[in-house]
Amino acid sequence: MYEEEKVARDAYTVLGDIWDVNTFNNIQRAEVKHMSSIEGLLIKYGIEVPMLSDEVGVFENIHLQEEYDKLAQKGELSLKDAFEVGVAIEEMDIQDLKDRMIDAPDDILRVYDRLLRGSENHLRAFNRQLESI
Repeated sequence: MYEEEKVARDAYTVLGDIWDVNTFNNIQRAEVKHMSSIEGLLIKYGIEVPMLSDEVGVFENIHLQEEYDKLAQKGELSLKDAFEVGVAIEEMDIQDLKDRMIDAPDDILRVYDRLLRGSENHLRAFNRQLESI
């Protein structure tokens, strides 16, 4: 989940730079907070925090790298495509959070629930942007 949140952060950073739309910049800042929340859980449970490159668009997980590359490429095509990338990322996050919430301890459940609500808000924001195009 930590690296998945980095995918969102990095994609929104790049798309915000390309399209100069506040939606990407605002949600990118929220993704930084999501990463921090997950980092707190990793620390609490004595799990090593992934030493990810802070370089935008660089991932250890090959699947996430491929997904990011595909989404970033699509997001460069048009503003509509960029918002569709936002929708795809948030839908992926929502599903992954729901999957990980099953039988999760209460403290993890609380954090994931907060992240889930944030992702649902982000999804609504991207869908509103798509409707306005």
